[in-house]
Amino acid sequence: MSAVLDTEVDLDPVRIIAGEVARLRGVSLAEMLSRSQSRTVWQPRREAMHLAKTITGYSFRRIGGTFSRDHATVLVAIDKVEADIEADARYGRELNEMAAQIAALLPATYGQTPAARSRLTQAITDAAATLTTSIEVADQAHRAAVSAAHDEFAKRMARLGQRIDEQSRQTAALTQRLDQSHASSSSKDSSHD
Repeated sequence: MSAVLDTEVDLDPVRIIAGEVARLRGVSLAEMLSRSQSRTVWQPRREAMHLAKTITGYSFRRIGGTFSRDHATVLVAIDKVEADIEADARYGRELNEMAAQIAALLPATYGQTPAARSRLTQAITDAAATLTTSIEVADQAHRAAVSAAHDEFAKRMARLGQRIDEQSRQTAALTQRLDQSHASSSSKDSSHD
């Protein structure tokens, strides 16, 4: 991990990009953010502005705010870097590699335009709402199923209770007939003696 990310508390992606470009170009972040017009500072500053626009998609005004520059200065800086890239393909490849290295340090949403982040946020919100609705529907279905199972169990228990009552009545009637039959056969046996 970079020294900038280890020591910076500010997680502004433009500052992180500026700090990484400063580190890679051998200047300090303070120099990058200063008013210095030294070539050793302004060229990396332009690159940082270009990479900030490329990686974050932030407005020129937003990027300029980090560097204490107006949006026109950022626009000119980016145009100059793009002209240098057109003139020197190797320089373009170098900046692309630098962009990939720096972008890897940032959360994925920094590489998206505000509109894309807004759509992502909305998609996440919609997915959460859909999930919540699905959970509620599943919960209602579960409650209905449990209630139906409980009702069915109660009906079966009532039918079982009725069968047991019927069996008890039949057993009682059979026992009574057996007792009567036994009593009548006992009285016949005693009359024969």
